[in-house]
Amino acid sequence: MFKSLDLSLIVEFVLMFYRDKPIDWLLDHVLWVKVCNPERDAKHCDRQKANLRVRFKPSLFQHVGTHSSLAGKIQKLKDKDFGKQALRKEHVNPPAEVSTSLKTYQHFTLEKAYLREDFFWAFTPAAGDFIRFRFFQPLRLERSVLHPGSAGGARAPPQMPGSAGRTTGHPSPLCPGPLVGKAGLARTKAPHE
Repeated sequence: MFKSLDLSLIVEFVLMFYRDKPIDWLLDHVLWVKVCNPERDAKHCDRQKANLRVRFKPSLFQHVGTHSSLAGKIQKLKDKDFGKQALRKEHVNPPAEVSTSLKTYQHFTLEKAYLREDFFWAFTPAAGDFIRFRFFQPLRLERSVLHPGSAGGARAPPQMPGSAGRTTGHPSPLCPGPLVGKAGLARTKAPHE
């Protein structure tokens, strides 16, 4: 994973060299450019890259087909974990009244997100802003999760013109996750449990 700040560097790098090397090699070269010192040895470089590299299982991306970007090579590799595990568990949030002081962007309300109809998108919060969940029945939460970004891959929030790389004064998408217990499922406990 890379920071959004690095996106323009990555795009330019890939556009320059995508015909020469596979994308995974190019991404490794981007890391080399950012953290390796030519005056240090390869082991030092590998350690620096390892500090930045994030591995995620199951893989978020998978090569499709057998065509390789390397001339004459057939790509038969497939990540054995790809597609086996859902990145987000299905859940039902407990009945609640939801409210927020955040200024909502367009029709992307907190209520729709809590009901899993859409995602929540609001402008940058200020000191004192809140998101409140008032449950109709007493319950004990084990934890709560809010997922920033797209709604489990369903659809990405629309891009605001000129918002790339900015944070102040621009809306930020937020997809509510479940109020979760173990295994990522919505879970509540009645007071008598």
